[in-house]
Amino acid sequence: MLALFKLLRIPNLILLGLSQVLVRFFLILPAFEAEMHFTGEMPEHMSLFNFALLVLSTVFIAAGGYIINDIQDIEIDKINKPGSNVAGNQISISICRKLYSILTITGIITGIYIAWVSGKPAMAGIHIFAALSLYVYATYFKKKLLSGNLIISSLAFLALFMVGLFEPEFYRNIGILFVYSIFAFGLTFLREVVKDIEDTEGDTAGQCKSLANTIGIRNTKAVLLIMTLLISSGLTYVLHKYFYTNSVVSFWLLLGMCLIPFAGLFSLIYSASEKKDYYYASLYTKFLMFAGVLSMIPLYYYFLT
Repeated sequence: MLALFKLLRIPNLILLGLSQVLVRFFLILPAFEAEMHFTGEMPEHMSLFNFALLVLSTVFIAAGGYIINDIQDIEIDKINKPGSNVAGNQISISICRKLYSILTITGIITGIYIAWVSGKPAMAGIHIFAALSLYVYATYFKKKLLSGNLIISSLAFLALFMVGLFEPEFYRNIGILFVYSIFAFGLTFLREVVKDIEDTEGDTAGQCKSLANTIGIRNTKAVLLIMTLLISSGLTYVLHKYFYTNSVVSFWLLLGMCLIPFAGLFSLIYSASEKKDYYYASLYTKFLMFAGVLSMIPLYYYFLT
């Protein structure tokens, strides 16, 4: 059971599902309820059952992506994660392939069903695109310069934004959801590059053209520091645009609460010199992503109600 837990990256899947749940209940439904306050009618929206299926379909496809990635990375993980790789060690390759097929096909079929009943059959393309992207990422693009990083980051963007796309009617908080999705893209891309530095030894042996292997660790660190500053600057712009004149909470207090964690990330990356340092930087970036998702809750209570 523990091996399966590790293979499927259960904490990551929980974060993925939680992100979509928070988008629905703290961004989308409040917008519909506000509209009902003025019109007297609740706009047409996805049922709770169909939304649950949407979340499950996303989680299934993501889980399949983790499995196919581990299958393809067996030799590389012998160097990067000696003794901890599950595929081919604790769970046979044949079982892993069967699990991958079951999860991915189930996720795609469920996605097609949700798109159909939502009256947006074209949206089924998102699930098909995600499944194909995860496969070609693991089998080909992961070894290409930045291509794999961009694929994973784009899927992180879609994982959030698709919740809004599947709604039968347009809602006025779509701009806020877009901003969250953009930051999900940026932080995911940053984390992928951090992981590339962490896995440099195995990636070199596996002939992966990661950024770290192409321009060197020192230059990649510089890129990461610039990315951290760019994301922080983007966050500052968004906060200033939407909250500078807000009377509910001090803009400067809000800015400090948001930028201090990024200062911590900057410090971690700047001082990193060993493999474990980049592991902690990667873990810290995941914490920032989790905190970003949870920020939808105070956003709802203080600004959307």
